[in-house]
Amino acid sequence: MKGRGAYVLHRILKIMPDGRYWIVGDNCVTGELVERRNILGVLTGVSRDGKLLKNTDLRYKAYVRLWCAPYHLRFFILKMKHLTKRILRRVSKLIR
Repeated sequence: MKGRGAYVLHRILKIMPDGRYWIVGDNCVTGELVERRNILGVLTGVSRDGKLLKNTDLRYKAYVRLWCAPYHLRFFILKMKHLTKRILRRVSKLIR
């Protein structure tokens, strides 16, 4: 795992047939496999703006399905965003 000794909060996206867990974080572009012994706790909900959002809520599940699970697509989107910003910076320098 990256950052040995550090605690991270990632979502479990899949339990593999061998019992390991496929996890990915919100700002990660790749997932990783971890063993059960490396999981210290389970988050059941988050509080945002004073409102509790449980991980069983439909909105939370939609977020996970649309943003977290397709991390390859997210990686592409973030790369394209970065590339677009670089191009726009260069074009704006040429125009000046």
